[in-house]
Amino acid sequence: MSASGCPKPPPPPSVTEPPRLTAEESCATPTTPPVLPVRIAADPYRLSHPAEMIMIVDGRTVTPTFLCDLPDQILGIAATQTVDGGKRVVGGTIYAHPRTATARAVPRRIDVVASSPGCKQGELACTFTTASPAITKIEMLREQWINTSGWIHGMDDMCRALPDDTIAVCSTQTRMAYVELGCEGALQLGIHDASLERKFDLDVEAPVIRMRGTLDPASPDAATWTFRFTGDKTSTAAPTTKPPASATLVMNVTPPGVPIDKGGVGLGATLTIDGAAEPCIGWAIYRR
Repeated sequence: MSASGCPKPPPPPSVTEPPRLTAEESCATPTTPPVLPVRIAADPYRLSHPAEMIMIVDGRTVTPTFLCDLPDQILGIAATQTVDGGKRVVGGTIYAHPRTATARAVPRRIDVVASSPGCKQGELACTFTTASPAITKIEMLREQWINTSGWIHGMDDMCRALPDDTIAVCSTQTRMAYVELGCEGALQLGIHDASLERKFDLDVEAPVIRMRGTLDPASPDAATWTFRFTGDKTSTAAPTTKPPASATLVMNVTPPGVPIDKGGVGLGATLTIDGAAEPCIGWAIYRR
């Protein structure tokens, strides 16, 4: 018994999971950001910074402004915020893609209600609400460069957060991969296995594999962007994970100034690891 007469609570349960790498690496000579495609958004109120952000929903292409990667779901939030007669108008759609047969039941499409707070000047987070009990509210940081980190109310889960120097991301049926700036001229590929438990390090989730590579030379208006990585001595993997020998991330984007619905043919992205290709269900390439 404690001095106050109340018994001490039991200790929290311990959690055992496969070891992971540290979330981020530091270096003396960081890589200069490569020239990426610049897309001029037709909507000046678009709530996203990427050159392209795409999600494939039932075989069709949609353009979300926020990508949420969860262990059992991939969510694309196409939030909109405009001004009409001096008043903010909020709307949009949430698209859900289950990763497994046992994934939580979520409607494939959920409307954002017009009464949502949205993004307000001086407030830290943007908030979008719905009428669905599956996802009642989405909160994301207003000023984040890469719109992937947020809280999904109703599902009680955090979206996988990415390092701020990420320039490309791909969520497949089984994993998430992201490309960030590396050291001494190289780029880094971080890979998350969607089947593992979550582990965060300063709000950035630690990957199970990290590889080094480069971006194929391309002109600024190129439609295809290819990142190549090899399993050399600088690549690392968690002790329980076999490091791949090679990986590529290929992204096909629309030329700058060409709306996706006006000739955006060939849109898509593919992650290939040791010759096994997986299409990206949600993906983005970011400009700097």
